[in-house]
Amino acid sequence: MKMKTKHKISHILACLGFCLIVIIWLVFMFWWIYPYKTSTQVQPYKVITHEVKQGELLKYEMEYCKYTTKIPTVERQFIDGIIYTVPQGNAQIKKGCGKIVNSILIPQALPIGTYYVHSTVSWKMNPVRIINQEFITEKFIVTK
Repeated sequence: MKMKTKHKISHILACLGFCLIVIIWLVFMFWWIYPYKTSTQVQPYKVITHEVKQGELLKYEMEYCKYTTKIPTVERQFIDGIIYTVPQGNAQIKKGCGKIVNSILIPQALPIGTYYVHSTVSWKMNPVRIINQEFITEKFIVTK
């Protein structure tokens, strides 16, 4: 009689364990394949200051629609034959559509030349999914 009870308990625990594994697998699959809508943006970004000195701010206009309240991280690179990466930051734009003027500091060490900014925006949507988007600006000139 005791053997049957132990057998039933172990059978129930095995079924519960299997169900738990299936539920966890389904949650991870949902997180991985769900078509998250993050943002859309008009490209290339329109540069307002076409000529900028080293150490000054480059201003550009972004026309966007943001569909989530998540705050993405942004990695920017100045590109002109060389790739000059600047530290990561966060994009602090509100949910919804609009136009904003954004700025980025031109590093003092950036050589003189004609550049464009390449931005990689990373959205951490859940524990297993990061969505990357890439954007560029129009070309601009860096002077001394």
